[in-house]
Amino acid sequence: ELVIGLASQKQTPVELMPNEVTIDDRDFENYNLNEAILRLKHIPGEMKNATAISVELRFSYSILPMVLTVYTPIIVLNIINQYTNYLVGPGMFEIILTMNATILLTLSSLFI
Repeated sequence: ELVIGLASQKQTPVELMPNEVTIDDRDFENYNLNEAILRLKHIPGEMKNATAISVELRFSYSILPMVLTVYTPIIVLNIINQYTNYLVGPGMFEIILTMNATILLTLSSLFI
């Protein structure tokens, strides 16, 4: 919660109007702005005329892009790597070695 306020001993000519604020862009990288709540808030304490605007922003996080770009390629490459270990026959040693080396280099490049 962000509180923006005015505190004065006298009556101030500034009037806080929380309903006049709008937020147009609701996408921030992987986060989505679900709700923006703006309301007037009176601050108790020494100042009698202390008024503030309380700003509350509620975000949500989409996990699907992370699953599709990080976890799915890693799982698929590991399945292919394990599958190549079961190839049997003459001349398969080079294929197994090449596939394992290629997949190892691909996996290491994903984390750089």
